[in-house]
Amino acid sequence: MYAGKFMEYAEVDRVFGNPFHPYTLGLKNAFQASPVRKTGRLSRFQDPPSLFDPPDQCRFYSRCPFSTSLCAEKEPVMREVADNHYAACHHVDRVEEMREKAVREEIWDPSLNP
Repeated sequence: MYAGKFMEYAEVDRVFGNPFHPYTLGLKNAFQASPVRKTGRLSRFQDPPSLFDPPDQCRFYSRCPFSTSLCAEKEPVMREVADNHYAACHHVDRVEEMREKAVREEIWDPSLNP
């Protein structure tokens, strides 16, 4: 859940074992035990959108290194991406590319990858 909205839904081992949403990819890589994360933080996750006046776009849009203009234009719907596994992302078709890039720490640093 991010900014009051489910981003991905499935059993825990499925969500973190095979994530489809960029937010989940970032969370997975933020765990301090993760060998790909040195800092254990994700600077893109700071200052989420207001829950009093939520945006009409993807709530993770401004923090997502994979966002496009579609993400800024409309909120994605939750859809089934695998058996009993759901994600609210316009770009689940790019999941393999996102998984590959998400392990790089610099992808989550807005000063290096705005």
